[in-house]
Amino acid sequence: NSIRTNTKYNKNGPIVSLNRFERKKNVALLLHAYDLLLEKAIKEGRDKKLPQLIIAGGYDPLNVENVEHLAELRTLADKILDRYNLPLSTVCSPSKSSANNDSDGSILKDAALNGSSIAFHPSISNAKRTQLLSSASVWCYTPHREHFGIVPLEAMDGGVPIVAIRSGGPMETIVDNVTGYLVDYTSIDANTRDNPTVKGFADAID
Repeated sequence: NSIRTNTKYNKNGPIVSLNRFERKKNVALLLHAYDLLLEKAIKEGRDKKLPQLIIAGGYDPLNVENVEHLAELRTLADKILDRYNLPLSTVCSPSKSSANNDSDGSILKDAALNGSSIAFHPSISNAKRTQLLSSASVWCYTPHREHFGIVPLEAMDGGVPIVAIRSGGPMETIVDNVTGYLVDYTSIDANTRDNPTVKGFADAID
């Protein structure tokens, strides 16, 4: 494996996504990929070792799409977790997520105390953003045809490997098999478990 990571890289750290809570960001793709990872982990007897999935990002409680999409993602997450008899997802309130006195690792502790494998963190502060960048095992970037995307650069600057769709900006900023992995895009339909992009994301994360 030729992926370049920082000297403090934590392979057991969380799997992280950072995007606004908008449908065009395609975050459901990551939840479907995590579903496959849970299935594989349980079959191999290592379910307790699978890193937690943290989905963080911009959130405005007055924005209808933000509110609806967070609810949609949580419904999907809970459906997946229920399939494996795991505790349901955790949602940290935006006001709590945006607190600035969180250098003690609270973004990881909040969900860990609840035993949740999937945690949502809307409206995170810059301090928590930095904390995630320093602790993540892999950074996942799911938008398709994104013009550029600053998030992959922030992850690579922190030495965190990134998995992204092979389109748009990531094709210019991510060196495939060096700073991360690029996954070919196929639109996701009802047969998500057999979708090559979902499988590709799961394989790259694994």
